[in-house]
Amino acid sequence: MSSQSEDSVTYIHIMNVDSGFTDDTSTLADLDAREGQFFTQAGVTEHSAITSSASKFYFASKDTAGIIHKSPLFIGNTVKNATYATYDVPVEQISYLGYNNTSGSIDATAGYYSVSIVLNHTFGLLNNSPLIKTLPFKLTTNSQSALAAGIANAGTTAFKREPLKAVKFERINSGAVKNAVATGAITTVVNGSNTVTFSGDGTAEVAVGDILRLGALGATGGGICYIVTAISGSGASAIYTLDQPYQGTSGTVAANLTETVTEGNWGIKMTGVSVTDAAFKPVSDTPFMVNFNVALNDRWTTAAVTYSTGSYIGMGSYQLVAAEEAYTHFQLKGKQVEAYPPTPNHTFEADANSTYNVVEFEASDQEYSSATTGLNPVSKFRIKLYALVTTVDTDLALYVTTVGATTLTPKA
Repeated sequence: MSSQSEDSVTYIHIMNVDSGFTDDTSTLADLDAREGQFFTQAGVTEHSAITSSASKFYFASKDTAGIIHKSPLFIGNTVKNATYATYDVPVEQISYLGYNNTSGSIDATAGYYSVSIVLNHTFGLLNNSPLIKTLPFKLTTNSQSALAAGIANAGTTAFKREPLKAVKFERINSGAVKNAVATGAITTVVNGSNTVTFSGDGTAEVAVGDILRLGALGATGGGICYIVTAISGSGASAIYTLDQPYQGTSGTVAANLTETVTEGNWGIKMTGVSVTDAAFKPVSDTPFMVNFNVALNDRWTTAAVTYSTGSYIGMGSYQLVAAEEAYTHFQLKGKQVEAYPPTPNHTFEADANSTYNVVEFEASDQEYSSATTGLNPVSKFRIKLYALVTTVDTDLALYVTTVGATTLTPKA
């Protein structure tokens, strides 16, 4: 598979089986589906460093359908700019308004407040301006708690009808622990639900009006806070109603990571929520990470915005690899003579929820020498090898050795 521009071409190969160099493969005919190897011009596997100026090589991989994809031949000593990068996990943006797990507080004076979320990743989607979500709230009492709840609920409401809920709004509090809840008990939570349960009896430690901190202990641990508004039932069967639907992932909170809190300063934690692999469509979508700025109206005098963690798209994610693979399919344009538009016979080798390491290098085949000028015109091409991240990357280690790749560190 290849992607082309006016002056270069890139061939990509995606390998999902880590046994190409360790099974019985010795010739092109032995190559199994989803494997890839270097071969000599004669079609014999090459496992050692490629440096010869007198020998030619190519890379070949077999896709799911059993079709073999081969790179052009290249001379060993033309391999240049070979790099190797391990999978680097994408990172979502995290920002805070008010208390930020270390310091700060939110405003507590009645008035009209608004927060604007400027979605930078949408720039150019409709015009030359990013989309902006404005979150208004009228605070009628002098209360940090009420303002934090109002803005967090406004943010959740503004995004919940969107196909992509780009930003998640949660509250944190600087207060010290009041009570450990049902020691040893596990908390069951459901995304979008405003009720939680404990596997043990927490009724002695939790009362209506208490602040419940979930997922981490202490003021600086990053635990998310909700206010208990009602309790129904008794003992381990009690159901606790929260003032805001739970915004985290459905599941359980580990034992001893739930506590009530003595109220301190409030803050709002805003986390980017990018497209999941399951929702990503490589043919039509472009990989991106949610990125946003936070703007406040003039009513705010106390709270400050803390940009704690910046978004980072990573390297070797399924979405990055699949999008590049889809683009190479688009570039495969052979002559076709048919009465009706053909159905492309392309397989997608990148697997959703999988991650890849990458080796890439430039090479060429100097076939022509001008007798008149003495020049050797060179047409370089690039080869990118994506190898599934596994516990033992035997193949990948040998790819690195074969082309002499140096490690690329995309992010400190």
